Amino acid sequence: MAEEAGIRIFCACLSVGAAGGIFYDVLYPLKLFIKKRANKFIPVFDALFCVLFAGIYIFASVWLAFPDFRGYMFFGCMLGFLLYLKSFHRILDFLFKMLYNRIKNRGNAG
Repeated sequence: MAEEAGIRIFCACLSVGAAGGIFYDVLYPLKLFIKKRANKFIPVFDALFCVLFAGIYIFASVWLAFPDFRGYMFFGCMLGFLLYLKSFHRILDFLFKMLYNRIKNRGNAG
């Protein structure tokens, strides 16, 4: 029974990591925009991402009633984040590029 709970918590932490990846995708264009203007604000956006990521984890841990913090929870969050960046992020990037090219070509045709 405890093993099943551990697997459930690990899967939830994978999801939390993927949600952190989504927040990273949202903040990244803003970070690039600011980087062109003033490099001194880059650490602010990195700290903002870390606070949002920690907030997602705390919300999920309270909502799902996680037990005390364990190492595999941290590993699950980081693995979920990396899996998002290496897979789903690339899929979304490809789809958005296709959509952009279709819109751009439609505008040039008329």
